[in-house]
Order: sequence, then C-alpha cells, then structure tokens
Amino acid sequence: MPVHQTTKNGKPAMQWGSKGAKYTYTAGNKASRDRARSKAERQGRAARAGGVWRMNCREIIEQYLRDNGYDGLSGNECGCLVGDISICDCLHLEDCVPGHRVMCGDCERADECVDNITKGEEFGMGGQYCVLPGKKGGT
Repeated sequence: MPVHQTTKNGKPAMQWGSKGAKYTYTAGNKASRDRARSKAERQGRAARAGGVWRMNCREIIEQYLRDNGYDGLSGNECGCLVGDISICDCLHLEDCVPGHRVMCGDCERADECVDNITKGEEFGMGGQYCVLPGKKGGT
C-alpha cells in the first residue's frame, strides 16, 4: 500500500493505502506536495511498525517502480502502469522489466509494439499506450 495521489474536498492530496488520512497540498507547489507525501509516508511507517500492515509482492514492486522513476512494467506482449500492475492477472515476472509509458502516436516504435498496446481507455487511463523498457529518455 504505497503512498498515492488522491483528492480531498476537491484539493489534491497524498494518502497511504486506501484508508489512511488524506494530506492535502497546493497544486503545482512541489514543496507542499513533498510535505504531504512525507506525512503520508510517516503514517505508513507507523502502521507497518505497529504490525498493522505488511507489503505484498505487488506493493513491493509498485513501491520500487515509484521510488526509481518508472511508470510501470514492460513485458513481451504487454505493459502495465504503477497502480494497475497485473490488472489483467497476466503478471509473468520473468518477462517483465521496469519501463516508461508512451502514448500511441507519440512513439517512434509504433510499428514494433502492436502487440504491446494496452487499451488504456478501458481502465480510465486516457487512451492507448504501451510501456517500453527503461526510463523516459533512454536511461
């Protein structure tokens, strides 16, 4: 249950898990967002230390991806974003590597990834995309 972005009373907020407190921040203000994230992370550490919660494999993977600047996982014939890892229950760990999202039409490799396209509109993600290996910009 890593920290994720949400809203509270129409304002952007950070929250640990699905039941943690929501810490609002000023939109567009990185320092404010970082303070809210820090508060939510502190709540998560307290919950784990108290034995309230332990991370499962999916949560460990998502936390690693977020902490290291990746958008999701790229596999042989699929891709999934942080927050929707294995949304179709097809997680093949031996085939997946950290990757970055590329919206269809923005990709110079579009002819290569016909099988890797995920229909993001089905999951409220704004259109078709694929997840390519590595970080955006080739790192």
